[in-house]
Amino acid sequence: MEKYIYFLVYVKKEKDEEDLLDFLKDEEFDCMAGSWGCPWYFIDIEYKTYKPGRPGVCYGKVIGEHAITFNEFKTIYDIYKKYDDLDVLEMRHRK
Repeated sequence: MEKYIYFLVYVKKEKDEEDLLDFLKDEEFDCMAGSWGCPWYFIDIEYKTYKPGRPGVCYGKVIGEHAITFNEFKTIYDIYKKYDDLDVLEMRHRK
């Protein structure tokens, strides 16, 4: 059984949540669970999936064992995105 690894992204304001969901849609992430009204999301950048938070439920390992903000997540995502389709140690720069 494969264990999933997620970024846990916390959204403090409703506007931040809307921006996060718009971002995930634009980046073609798939939602893998229903909404529970919690202000956090488990996001898997490898499989481009996410799950809304649910009280008392952890869907897998959380990277760094701590939540991050949406802006912090975007920064991390952009770093990895620039290496799409490159070999694991290929570091050619892309804009």
